Amino acid sequence: MKTADFLSVADQLLEPSLAIAGFQRTSAGKWHRCTGEELHAVWLQKHSVDSSFCVNLGVHYSFLEKSGSTERPSGGIVDQTECRIMLRLTAEPTAKDQWWPLSEQGIHEVRSLFDSPGFAIFDSYRLSGPIAAIEVKEIEDGTPGLLSSMTKAGACRV
Repeated sequence: MKTADFLSVADQLLEPSLAIAGFQRTSAGKWHRCTGEELHAVWLQKHSVDSSFCVNLGVHYSFLEKSGSTERPSGGIVDQTECRIMLRLTAEPTAKDQWWPLSEQGIHEVRSLFDSPGFAIFDSYRLSGPIAAIEVKEIEDGTPGLLSSMTKAGACRV
């Protein structure tokens, strides 16, 4: 399946679940959601060599500069690559990475993961959620938990 065809099918199949959760499509295979100061991004990334794809998730906060920039997000939209917290959707909670075949079957698997536990991943990073309980001392000691994808300095800023 060609990448453009895959993204078209993926967007059609994922749209009902993502739209119900408040996400809006920004371009082929890219979705965003803004809930107050919390910005969320989803990006379907095709593998550079293999016929497979992964699902990148991004969490950002409107009061922080975009990753690699001195600018803050505008209009409640941030690209996944600009997010301070970057994760991948996986079937196993302890896994850091997962790739699915570039097929309709792969999209169906991803859709079922979004329904559970996919959207719950974003809830972990709500400013009023579990992230609020992280102490600076935990980050300085090297046990940042939810902020493990960030540098210590970046994690302390959140």
